[in-house]
Amino acid sequence: MSIYGALFSGVSGLAAQAQAMGMLSDNITNVNTVGFKETTARFSSLVTSSATATAYAPGGVRSTPQQLIDKQGLLTSSVSPTDLAINGAGFMVVTDTPDPGSDAREFLTRAGSFTPDVDGYLKNAGGYYLRAYEISDAGATATTLSTVNVANFPPTLRVTENVGFQANLQASEDVSTAAETAASTAEFDVVEASAFPGGGGAGFVEDFSINIGAVTVVTFSVAAATDGATLASTIQTQLQTADGGATNITVSFDNDVLTVSDRLGRAITSPTLRDGTTADIDATVDVTASTYNGADTTINMASGNVVPDFSRSVEIYDSLGTPRTLTYGFLKSATANQWHVEVFVEPSSLADSTVVDGQVMRGVIAFNTNGTWDLSNTFLTDGAGTTLTDTAGDYTVDVPFDTTALGIDAQTITFDWGTDGEADGMTQYDGESTLVSTAVDGAQVGQLAAISIDENGVLTAIFENGITQDKYQIPIGLVPNANGLGAHSGNVFIQTAISGDLTKRVPGTNGAGLFAPSSLEASTVDLANEFSKMIMAQRAFSAAAKIITTADEMLDELLRTKR
Repeated sequence: MSIYGALFSGVSGLAAQAQAMGMLSDNITNVNTVGFKETTARFSSLVTSSATATAYAPGGVRSTPQQLIDKQGLLTSSVSPTDLAINGAGFMVVTDTPDPGSDAREFLTRAGSFTPDVDGYLKNAGGYYLRAYEISDAGATATTLSTVNVANFPPTLRVTENVGFQANLQASEDVSTAAETAASTAEFDVVEASAFPGGGGAGFVEDFSINIGAVTVVTFSVAAATDGATLASTIQTQLQTADGGATNITVSFDNDVLTVSDRLGRAITSPTLRDGTTADIDATVDVTASTYNGADTTINMASGNVVPDFSRSVEIYDSLGTPRTLTYGFLKSATANQWHVEVFVEPSSLADSTVVDGQVMRGVIAFNTNGTWDLSNTFLTDGAGTTLTDTAGDYTVDVPFDTTALGIDAQTITFDWGTDGEADGMTQYDGESTLVSTAVDGAQVGQLAAISIDENGVLTAIFENGITQDKYQIPIGLVPNANGLGAHSGNVFIQTAISGDLTKRVPGTNGAGLFAPSSLEASTVDLANEFSKMIMAQRAFSAAAKIITTADEMLDELLRTKR
């Protein structure tokens, strides 16, 4: 009879609304749960198949829960650097133990309120541990997940490998007394003037050599009919080639006098006559001594015997993180648009006895007429006098530290002076000589100061010495049907047959969202909406109860008809 059907339909209404009230109560109690996803009751009718066109058999109603897992919650700011929220699709991958092994059971969550436990592992309020790919010190990212630990970052240091120096040298700086005769010169008298020009007598041949500092002895054979200009050009070319190709050595001929000059101030010795029969070139040399010579400890800047026109120091760091002072000294040259330069450290820290006064580098830097750096006329050597070859304007030098005495590793530094023809490094303008900036990549030992996580999920350790190191890459887990995931206690979800397989992706790629650092995702529960639904559920429950009482009265009336 349809009265019984009405009775059972009312009972189904009570059950459905009671279940809906349970969902509402769960939503309301989790209104402040981070990353909580509300559950909504979905009602569907129950139809009795025996109903006909002339008779109706009531079926009732049922309610099924649907958790809106893919619904985005409001992002709220946090003061903790380890709090995480996801803006967009995806989940954080977590486990229920800090050391789960290779067969770890993976859970998914949007609850990113992570804090370090007693061992430094990041754990959220639900007791689940964050998983990520570890990044090595060399920058290689692991291919398997591990539990994020922020307590195992040892103190760090960085050996100086690159030094950039940007400064302006005053163009109108007066040439100091030391620099006025910074170039050594030697004048060789040509006795047989008839040989220059126009040629001398038959069989005129004279072999001789010129030595400039450590330049290899070069022997010249002067044949008959060689004029003075040609002789000077030939000698200059060969000497410059022997000196590494730089233009530090010049040779000229005038009034039977052959003049050799070295702008680096190196000693020029008398020529050695090879023929010995006719002294066509006088072996007596008139030498003008240099008052500045970077290679001479008595007249260089590193020793303190010559005062530089401009000097500044920077700190570099060895393999133990020990700071060492690197000093730049500049002395304006008597040659226009050129400056003598010395770069040196404390001499006692070096082991090479051929290095003068702790010099790491010395030579001449040149400038164009517009004040920019002129690489082609710049000549630099290391502290032992070996010519340095640049790589795009950078000079790499092996610093000869006494590694045995100091207990440190060998150290190589690349010096950046700027770009040839540009004003991004050394310049010579008519403004005050000043240091613009330095760029030194080393650092002394520093303890962990803080950690940060960026929107791409890279966890970075920040140390007291300013060094930053990327330590973890936190992935975002995606499934084809997020609403098909299974819910577990602790506000986590697991894969199901309905959700599809889990894939782990770099944030911001292939549909994955981005992390919101120092943020938390609020519960998706809307209290006003929940209370409205609660009122509706309460009224529907009362109505269903009324159906039952009314059906009961009808049955009672039916029973009374037989009396």
